[in-house]
This record gives sequence, C-alpha cells and structure tokens, in this order.
Amino acid sequence: MKREILFKAKRIDNGEWVEGHLIQDEDVSVILNKIINCNEEYFATEEWRPVDPKTICQFTGFKDMNGVKIFEGDLIHNYQAEENEVLFTCGGWHFRNYHANALELDGMELESIVLSNIHDND
Repeated sequence: MKREILFKAKRIDNGEWVEGHLIQDEDVSVILNKIINCNEEYFATEEWRPVDPKTICQFTGFKDMNGVKIFEGDLIHNYQAEENEVLFTCGGWHFRNYHANALELDGMELESIVLSNIHDND
C-alpha cells in the first residue's frame, strides 16, 4: 500500500491552514498543492503558499471516524471523552493525554474526532 506523504501548516499571509507537499530550505518553507506536471528536471503546481515553519505538521496516514485526516499536533477527542495530542514518538504515531502515557494511534482513530491543532491559537 502506497503511503500518502502530506503536510499542513499555517500560511504566512493570512494564518489559514494549507495542506499539500512540503518544500523547505534554510530561508523559506512552502506548501504546494496539486502537482500537475513533473519530471526529473522540474515540476509545475497549481498553487504554492509560504508557511510558518513552526506550524508544519505531518499527516499520520490515519483518519478520524468522520474521515478527517489526522496530522501531528492535532487534538483529538477519543472514546474515553478525553482530549489527546497526536505526536510521533517511539518510532510511530501516538496520542498522549495528560492522564496517561503515549498510546498507539493505530486503531484508536476509528473512535476519535479531530477537534483542533496545537497551533490554532498561534
């Protein structure tokens, strides 16, 4: 199965979330959306947006019970009615709440809902 590699981050110009492919160097971070043409020498995209590098979050490959993509830093509400932060630790995607250690996300996302992201108040 091909894993979808995606990122989301907040746009510098208006603070809105944008999702797509990440290109980053020392001076700039941009998120590209749909790549319409690509070869070994160049690529063309419909749109690219400069983003705040502090807000970059990687897609976990999981979706919540409503089909919403779960990204690193998302706050999810789980079956135990607790708020949990999604993070990458110990070689995998986990969620952590303030009452328990990190628990593996795989399977738990089916009973969870994405509420917001830790960067929503930035």
